[in-house]
Amino acid sequence: MASVQELINSGLVDSLKYQYRNIPCNIPDKYFVLIADYIDSISQLDPNQGLFLDPIEIAKTLPSVLTSIKEANLGGIHGRTDADRIVMNSNLDYEMNKLYFFHELTHVLQTHYVDDHEECSFYDGKTGMFLTEGATQYTAEILYHVSNGTNIQYRMQNGVVRGHLEHTPYSPLSEYQINGNILMLLSSSLGLPLNQILALGYRRDGRQQIKELYESFPGNEGKFEEFMLDLEKIYSVDKLIMAGYGSQLQGNPLNIQMQDGTVFVGNIQMQGDLINKVERELAANFIANNDIDYILKNYQKISNYLTTPQLQTEFLNSINALARETMAAFIGNHDENYIMEHYQEILSILPTSQMKQEFMSTVNEIFSMQRQEEQSHDMETNEDIQEYERRKQEYEMTSSSYRLMTRINGQTENNIEETKSGKHFR
Repeated sequence: MASVQELINSGLVDSLKYQYRNIPCNIPDKYFVLIADYIDSISQLDPNQGLFLDPIEIAKTLPSVLTSIKEANLGGIHGRTDADRIVMNSNLDYEMNKLYFFHELTHVLQTHYVDDHEECSFYDGKTGMFLTEGATQYTAEILYHVSNGTNIQYRMQNGVVRGHLEHTPYSPLSEYQINGNILMLLSSSLGLPLNQILALGYRRDGRQQIKELYESFPGNEGKFEEFMLDLEKIYSVDKLIMAGYGSQLQGNPLNIQMQDGTVFVGNIQMQGDLINKVERELAANFIANNDIDYILKNYQKISNYLTTPQLQTEFLNSINALARETMAAFIGNHDENYIMEHYQEILSILPTSQMKQEFMSTVNEIFSMQRQEEQSHDMETNEDIQEYERRKQEYEMTSSSYRLMTRINGQTENNIEETKSGKHFR
């Protein structure tokens, strides 16, 4: 966290101005300070959990991508980026202006041109603006909180999904909350941490890398573009609602044109259906793409990012069914000794208290049966020992009697022999 004066005293602001010494530009001093703040915040991120950006390279890149920053009354729009020019809403206070300037500056840094068309982050000139706006807002919010020395705060946000009161995102974002939630669902379904997705937004091949990872999972082959098209339709309807066409979109489906000129038929109901479809598919991908142990340990964050009670219930029903299958397989595929040694591992990942109780009841039954068998075995062993001792005593008694009888018989025979030989006659 660096104050305005500290940024100026550090020489970073002057260094940025020096980069523009031979470049015609229109950038007020206060925005040079905010640019310095943005770059300084990037440098403060954890190297292993940050955006994998070189702040010096960012500073060197700026004169080629940003030449003008102005303020104007933009109505309900916080800021706008057009090629190398940013326009910020003049009605914003300092903190709001800072947050949304970070958003627009991220757009500028991520924009490039391919074959005379503009691409930005995950937008390829046709689809991708939905994910781009979500990722850009996440980046801006993270850097804003780093700058201010505060923590990003997740919270339930009612009424922020335009046209859909039934959707309630659990989000730290100040804008594009539904975009951010779907980005988090994508992150979890792919096993790709959020910071790495955000870092890919700065790379020219970022979209391609996500596409390859998405389609590498069984069942997702060739489906990435359809996924992105669904998101772009959601984004296009939202832009029309923001522009004041909400009432028209409540009725029968209309022809709607996307940014690249593609036309589709839709309305607010269709948009809601697509949001549900995308969330449901990403939640299903999370289950399909991960092993059971990971799923049962991490399912709760997926549930948090689903935006309706119905979607959450459907997902939790799937998790409960999976947990019961796991319990049954554990009990059915192992012997009593293995179960008694490893049951805690299963108990720790079961999702509900009721399921834990049911599992422990089964384990206790197995434990009780095992104890009964051991006791029965012990009793049988004791009986065997007692029988052995009895027979041993009988044998010893018999053997002793036999030896006595043998001795007696032996003496009698000797006496007879001696009598026969006349040893006892005089």
